[in-house]
Amino acid sequence: MNTEHLWVALQLNAGLAPTKIKNIVNAFNGDIERLFSSPKCQFLEVLDGHSAELVSNAAANLDEASAQWDKLRDKGVQVLPFTDPRYPRRLMSIRNFPPVLYAWGNIALLNTTGIGICGSRHVSLDGLRRARRFGMFAAKFHLTVISGYAGGTDTEAHLGAIEGKGSTIVVLADGIANFRIKDSFKHFENLSDRMLVLSQFPPNQPWFAGAAMERNKVICGLAEGLVVVEAGASGGTLHAGRECLRQKKPLWVIQYQVPRETAVGNDILIRQGAIPLHTEKDLYDAMAVLAADTQRTFQNGSLISRGPEVRAKK
Repeated sequence: MNTEHLWVALQLNAGLAPTKIKNIVNAFNGDIERLFSSPKCQFLEVLDGHSAELVSNAAANLDEASAQWDKLRDKGVQVLPFTDPRYPRRLMSIRNFPPVLYAWGNIALLNTTGIGICGSRHVSLDGLRRARRFGMFAAKFHLTVISGYAGGTDTEAHLGAIEGKGSTIVVLADGIANFRIKDSFKHFENLSDRMLVLSQFPPNQPWFAGAAMERNKVICGLAEGLVVVEAGASGGTLHAGRECLRQKKPLWVIQYQVPRETAVGNDILIRQGAIPLHTEKDLYDAMAVLAADTQRTFQNGSLISRGPEVRAKK
């Protein structure tokens, strides 16, 4: 039986926090079909009363969830719950990892080595140029670029990766039903082979700042390290850098010789433990080392398959 609509129902109607969803599903040994087919009295044997009531409400609204899922499926969206073997194992190492991912594009990119690239949407012209070049560096070393979908740095990094014949993962800060391919991407052929779009949120959820902060955990969780082009004194990019440090992963930050208003947060992150980048070659060399380390891991028979040529099974 296809169970995708059950996951949509649980997330849409239950009003449960991600950790609670995982606990409920685990209480039924990961079998969401059994969860929804169980009578309420059985819910109460396994779950607390409030959780049982919420799951019961979700079960009563399966028609709504099924209708939403039908629309998503017709657009090529797939559901990756944490019980699915395709769910990225590396995400499970972060605190409060999302129980469900909605995905459009090449799911096989989850098995490649990724590097995050982020920065303010109000980035300088020099920052825009660097973001695109960094995306092309990543493509050269078969590293998948991972970023958000905002204008400015995020978009330029993705474009650089695709122009360099590489691959990219877009991590949304809203529901995947809101996703639209930007005009700047539409001229690329076979885009769904080179790009993967992910969302951890209910399909129709609008963008809001708190969701963007939660999204940063996924960007850092999927990546082997993060590059910050320009960060403000507060906001999402600064938060992403700090999240990378919390996850104890390499954080590379451009250290501009002449201070600029669009990069006040760069020095903050460097003082907090980021690796300063004095030249573009510094990052080029760091990516070369990361790619070489990945290749050695691959040759030793563990973890990662490399390159955007890998295709997801239909």
